[in-house]
Amino acid sequence: MIFTSRFFKVIAGLAILFSAACSAQPTGIDLEKLDDASRHAVRRAVELVMEAKNVRAEDVEVLSAEAVDWPDSSLGLPEPGMMYAQVITPGHRVRLKAKTDEILEVHTSGTRAILKH
Repeated sequence: MIFTSRFFKVIAGLAILFSAACSAQPTGIDLEKLDDASRHAVRRAVELVMEAKNVRAEDVEVLSAEAVDWPDSSLGLPEPGMMYAQVITPGHRVRLKAKTDEILEVHTSGTRAILKH
């Protein structure tokens, strides 16, 4: 299989982004005091905010992270016209503040994370 130089540039770029994201830490609550599930939810929420608001991890302050049982698979944020499994869905509500001082709320469950608008 022959790989083009563009492929290698893409891989190198992703490696740089991944290493930068892993080394930078959000400010705010002490992540070490959280249980594993809450820590994972916070990390996923920070990743989403970094992407959505074009900010670095260190520009995000974690205000709170709480375990929540969402009433369905919409994670408390149903979209019009969509259907959701009617099952209790365990997850987290994570509140963050970006460098713009905008308070953001992210609802998570497993690998899913949704930014509340």
